[in-house]
Amino acid sequence: MQYSLFDDENISRIGFQKALKEFDLLAALRHLQTWRSTLDAPKNIDDKMDAVHRLQQHVFAQNDALTAALGQLFRELENTDYLRPLETEFRFLKEGLLRALAERITPKDFEYIIPGLHPAEVLLELKEYDRSVELAQRFLQTYGEHPALRQMQGYALFKLGQEAAGLTAFTFALFADPLSCNVRFLPPGSVVNKFVFLQHKFGRSETAWLRLPFALWQDGITYISPKATAYELMLKERIEANRKQAARDPKINMLHFNWLLYVAEMERLRKNGQGETNYLKELRHEMQQLNRDLFSAYLSMLRTYKNL
Repeated sequence: MQYSLFDDENISRIGFQKALKEFDLLAALRHLQTWRSTLDAPKNIDDKMDAVHRLQQHVFAQNDALTAALGQLFRELENTDYLRPLETEFRFLKEGLLRALAERITPKDFEYIIPGLHPAEVLLELKEYDRSVELAQRFLQTYGEHPALRQMQGYALFKLGQEAAGLTAFTFALFADPLSCNVRFLPPGSVVNKFVFLQHKFGRSETAWLRLPFALWQDGITYISPKATAYELMLKERIEANRKQAARDPKINMLHFNWLLYVAEMERLRKNGQGETNYLKELRHEMQQLNRDLFSAYLSMLRTYKNL
């Protein structure tokens, strides 16, 4: 008899977890009811039932605002008081929320679900990489560069085996604004290792992010496209807008140096060994004024390429 009850407990617990992963709240309640009658039911089983019931009521009440409500729940799950009894099942519930969101996402849904949560990220979490790339691209084509989304797009492309396209997208994101990037979506291997190294070296994640573009360029782990004219225009606008502040603010100073490096590399690659143009001289002069040590390291790298 005890074995039968234990078996029922195990089946009910696994069924409950599966129902949460599928975001089938009515099935979750049924499994909890069965689990409640077993010998080894958790002491807070009634609290778990109440939490799922309240969640089901909350979802049912949303109507047209359901997608945003699901996104908000996904982002704030750990801080939602009435869901605390489900803390040991949060990983299953998070997957369920992602699946419920993904079911509602169509090719037309390329706007942010809520601030900080884009459909591309939802699909990325569920390993639906093709759909993630597509929705990120639609947003970027409509609104222009967005470093966080560009990084996610690059990560998805890496997962699809399109490493050259992934590296191009990641380089765009990193040089535009490394502080908007997410360590979870760094390309694996040498990029992650370099970031960890920089964290240990400088002791601060912000400094590590700011230094990462130059460090990866030094290591030959970036792809700077000489044909990315729209991206170049955006960087030039940022350079003009932030020139005065770069002289006063160390963070802007490093961002500014990264922007200049990308534009200078575009110009160098375009001239293809035909000598230093006046524009390239101007860019390099400004890089030198911003950070003499990094500029010296930059010139040393170019000498190894034998292509100044």
